[in-house]
Amino acid sequence: MDLARDGIRVCSIHPGPISTPMTAGMDDSITAGQPIPRFGTPAEVARMAVFLAAEATYSTGSEFVVDGGATTGSTMLVPSEEQRTCRAARGRASGKPGPSCAARTSMPRRRRR
Repeated sequence: MDLARDGIRVCSIHPGPISTPMTAGMDDSITAGQPIPRFGTPAEVARMAVFLAAEATYSTGSEFVVDGGATTGSTMLVPSEEQRTCRAARGRASGKPGPSCAARTSMPRRRRR
C-alpha cells in the first residue's frame, strides 16, 4: 500500500483451469461443477491483465480471480433425461434396474473446496 502514493498499483491475477499445453491432457470433468463449466482461455486471462493495466486505475492491493466461478463452489449437476428415466425405473415394482442402467446413472462426485 505504501507504493500507491507513488502511482504504483499492485494487483494480482489468479487464474483457474485455463486451456494451455500444460492442461491439454486434463479431462473436461474437472470444470463440470463450476458455474461456467469449461476451461478458460489464455485470452480471457490476458483481457483481465489489460483491464487492470488500462482501466482499473483506482484499484490496488486487490486479487482478481479468473476461474469460471470455481472458487465460489460447485454447482448442482442436473441429471440428463436418460439418468432421470433410469432413476424412475428404480422406483418400479422390480426395484432394481439392470446393470447397464446403473452404470449410466452414476454421476461424478464433486468436492467442495
